Amino acid sequence: KSRSPRTTKSRSHGFTHAQDMAPSGMLRGVVKQVLSGDTIVIMGLDSSRGPPPEKQLTLANLQAPRLSNRNNPVEQPFAWASRESLRAQLIGKEVSFSIDYANTAARQFGTVITNDGQSVALAIVAAGWARVQAPKPADGAPTASASPALEQLKEAEAAAKEHGLGQWTSEEGAATRSTRIVDYAPDVAALLKEFKGQRVSAVVEHVNSASSYRLTLLPGFQSISMMLVGVMTPVVKRDHATGTEEAAPLAREAKFFAESRVMHRTVRVVLEGIDKSGNLVGSVLHVVNEINMGAELLKVGLGKVADWSLSMTSSSATLRQAEAQGRNGRLNLWKGYTPPAAREGMSEYQARVVEVVGADVLIVHDGVSERRICLSAVKVPRAGFERRCDAGEPWAYEAKEWTRRAAIGKKVRVVPEFTRRLEARDAVAAGEGISAQGAKPEVERTYCAVFLGDRNLAAGLIGAGLALVNTQSRGDEISAHVDVLLDAERAAKERKGGMHGNKAPTGQPWNAGTDLTLPVNKARAQAFLASLQRDTKVRATVLHIVHGARYKCLVGREGIVISFALVGVRCPATARRDQPNSVSEPFADEAFELAKATLLQREVELEVETLDKNGVFMGTVHAPESKSPFSITLLEAGLASRIPPAADRSRHGIALEAAERSAREQRLKVWQGYAEAVEPEAEEEEEVVPADGAAEALRAALARLPEMDLNGTDVSDGVTFYAQPTSAATAGEAKRIEEALKGAGAIVAPTLTLKTGNACAARFSGDGSFYRAKVTAVLPGGQVELLFVDYGNSQTCALSECRPLDPSISLTATPPLALLCKLAYLVAPSVDDDAGRECAQALSELVLGRPVRARVERRAGHELAVTLLLGAPEGASGSGSSGPAGGGG
Repeated sequence: KSRSPRTTKSRSHGFTHAQDMAPSGMLRGVVKQVLSGDTIVIMGLDSSRGPPPEKQLTLANLQAPRLSNRNNPVEQPFAWASRESLRAQLIGKEVSFSIDYANTAARQFGTVITNDGQSVALAIVAAGWARVQAPKPADGAPTASASPALEQLKEAEAAAKEHGLGQWTSEEGAATRSTRIVDYAPDVAALLKEFKGQRVSAVVEHVNSASSYRLTLLPGFQSISMMLVGVMTPVVKRDHATGTEEAAPLAREAKFFAESRVMHRTVRVVLEGIDKSGNLVGSVLHVVNEINMGAELLKVGLGKVADWSLSMTSSSATLRQAEAQGRNGRLNLWKGYTPPAAREGMSEYQARVVEVVGADVLIVHDGVSERRICLSAVKVPRAGFERRCDAGEPWAYEAKEWTRRAAIGKKVRVVPEFTRRLEARDAVAAGEGISAQGAKPEVERTYCAVFLGDRNLAAGLIGAGLALVNTQSRGDEISAHVDVLLDAERAAKERKGGMHGNKAPTGQPWNAGTDLTLPVNKARAQAFLASLQRDTKVRATVLHIVHGARYKCLVGREGIVISFALVGVRCPATARRDQPNSVSEPFADEAFELAKATLLQREVELEVETLDKNGVFMGTVHAPESKSPFSITLLEAGLASRIPPAADRSRHGIALEAAERSAREQRLKVWQGYAEAVEPEAEEEEEVVPADGAAEALRAALARLPEMDLNGTDVSDGVTFYAQPTSAATAGEAKRIEEALKGAGAIVAPTLTLKTGNACAARFSGDGSFYRAKVTAVLPGGQVELLFVDYGNSQTCALSECRPLDPSISLTATPPLALLCKLAYLVAPSVDDDAGRECAQALSELVLGRPVRARVERRAGHELAVTLLLGAPEGASGSGSSGPAGGGG
């Protein structure tokens, strides 16, 4: 409050001396509280240096009816009316006062004069709201003759009695009607149900702190305690045992700010909810323009937004704006505040998510380096520790899986909001999966808002019912998007999604018994080999990268975790964690980072080819959004080399060789020193061929190319045909497959769901027998188009003519017997015209059902580019297999 121009600067105990307003010797102050019809609290005028001093003063020579309280619930008649009359006259007003005397209990009695020079005591007695009571000399009061004001009071009392004013009324039943019955322990739940969202008149009886009040609701006289919704302020803690007080910074200033505006004032109260302690939470609105008390505290920086209760009110936007005003003005609690964007390393940036450590902890790569970030204002279920057999809290696995599926590998926009220093045990509790033992005493974490396009990642996680909004902020640790998160949480609760519903979480899909990476389960891996080989590709999730060519994968279909290694490929070895002195081989870390960026926590497809003696499945990994296997990616980058025997046996053997050759020729990475090693050999191989010896040299070169005997099974066009190698091994495999398929027709036709690329046993319409086939297209009406892989011809048939393929003769266990052959360096007309059909017919007559000798010019998997040699070797015969071999065209 600013001082009146009619006061001087001289003070007595913080109160200003009056000059023109009252007799000399009187002090000036502002009435802060009206405790009863005869007792008030006056505070000093000058609050520029903090809360001014206060003085409780009882009007001398009179006594008003006593109000009730919690300890003495019996109230005298007319007590409330007496207090209300004095409150309406004085609260918030400047007065002049003097202290006349004090009793032995240190209670001070005095005279109070209003600005217009009237005696307050005389006015209240004249209105009939107090009785005159001469003080006792034993209490230190002056004699009656020494107090000329006493006679005036007696005359005013007599006049009030004569006219029946105030408590002297002669109206029947007035005393009973004027006696309040105060409910000091109301049913707060019932009050909330009755008045929620409504504006209820109330009187602020006490300010516990700037954000906590004791009020009397009108007209029902319910005495309640209420906290301001969405606002928290510093508090003064009192030790009741010692009587000492400990005030937080600016706690007294904030309390004075509230007291000077609403103490003993009539206000409008809006009840919003109930906190965990059973206290009401709501808003206090000043009767003038309905100014929100919480917003006023926030504007001047004497409070901060309390996120835990902000969701209860519809005024959240108003409170956020008010807080921003105080924060931007660096007022009081915000003094010295530095916005996150202005701090070093806290500017917005684009990045790609490379790992999901926990549901709210990500590792992102900003193009230069990796950063570990946490989602701000999110509280997720605590993750478990597999090594400690700790499953964690319910929904922890589902929450992390949601974040992984939503964010891994995606480009995101990261907006840092604040940093927090955590003790090592807090970092573990935050789901970061680190051990407190040996960790640093403190770690600093950056909390951010992460956006996938326009979608807030944290809002999506909370909206799925897999996390809650963390409303326990510290200092300036405030998320600018907390309102969006609260809306998402509210929607999830209404929808009963995730943890808010009655459905139990599925939890982690594997356990110690199905983790085949554990030594105790190594022998069980063999039992799953046939199942994983049955389909050409198996979907899996890469859980962990051991090194560039070995991974830990979850096969969701089987519910198992396996160790998987790339077949025929060797990556440089990384340093072992269990050997502190070990070091990584050259380029091992680069191979590891490439595998991490490409595969970690991604959905991949595995081609399982074999199983080694250590229980490690071996094969090929197809990374998402990649056209070639990851083995080829490593080889092309020069971060791996082939293991020739195993690579040659792989179905991708030729592609692996080509990728390695490309990197070797460019001297990439592991091949950097290769040039010096092979250069002498290259010089020795160079020959000068005389012109007249060119033909002999060409014949010698051709003689070095491999030749093989083939038996044609189907012709596609004039240069393309399928053939089986003419060998005892091929004949034996054909006989074994034929025997395995003999009983397929007796199997009751199951309901198969076939997709393009799936293998099955299918009935050939030509002889009614079953043969191995591969789906090349799924047609309407329950039809599929098939390729008989051991013979090369195609057929369309119904799903009812298909059966599951026995694992012992799967395409992985036994590769297709028919090789796709093309006449090298030739192009044939299309079979749609006459010339093309004649060409195909000629090739059919040459290769079908008879042995031919072919020279292999080049090979890519099961596709050969060949030159047919005239005549067949003596003693050559067919493969001995019979089947659905087709004719030309």
